[in-house]
Amino acid sequence: MANRRQLKKSISNLCSMMVEQIYLKCIFNNADLEKSSELINKVIALENEGRQRICHSHIGNHKEVSAYYKTLYRYIEE
Repeated sequence: MANRRQLKKSISNLCSMMVEQIYLKCIFNNADLEKSSELINKVIALENEGRQRICHSHIGNHKEVSAYYKTLYRYIEE
């Protein structure tokens, strides 16, 4: 299982790649700027949500904490 820092980096890298792809499509395919802006805003919101979920502290049963981060990692992979 990955630690918090690795999860945060994974989220940031994935979201950066998505934003980069949106910009490239916008530049080379003359995509609609409004739709591209909406997509970028959704990616930023997704990144913020993921980072907030990672920063959420869990104190208690080790199994519950482990299960929480496993589901969070699966969510990130999707």
